Amino acid sequence: MTYRTNPENTGRVTVGLSTSLLVAATQNAQRRNMPVQAWLEEATAHYCAWEEMQAGKQDTPWSPATAELFAGVAHSSAEIFSGRWSTIWDAVRRDRSFWIYPKFTIGDLEEGHADDPYLDVEVLRKSWPRLVALAYRC
Repeated sequence: MTYRTNPENTGRVTVGLSTSLLVAATQNAQRRNMPVQAWLEEATAHYCAWEEMQAGKQDTPWSPATAELFAGVAHSSAEIFSGRWSTIWDAVRRDRSFWIYPKFTIGDLEEGHADDPYLDVEVLRKSWPRLVALAYRC
């Protein structure tokens, strides 16, 4: 595998994959019903997280505890996110798969008892390495 940076310096990297690696990536992406680029980004993020965990670094952004802290802050004070955390929050906020939408009746609406959507922490934990990779460009 080879890589080179984009001459326009747009933050993109061109990666040259062997044919066998490209076929394997394509097959795995199809099995998971994902675009190949998304699958490669997720695989890279999981590898980076695994490397951090093997090195015994539990206080890194990849840590599951960090995902839980993020969820807690997002629930109560999302407006305080800045920098890379704001990038992650923007991605989470826009993606409906991270949210649980409570079901309610018209009566609930009329009485003002309808709940707002809330963050699905399990989905966040599963996607956390990909989200952190997005923010840190790992």
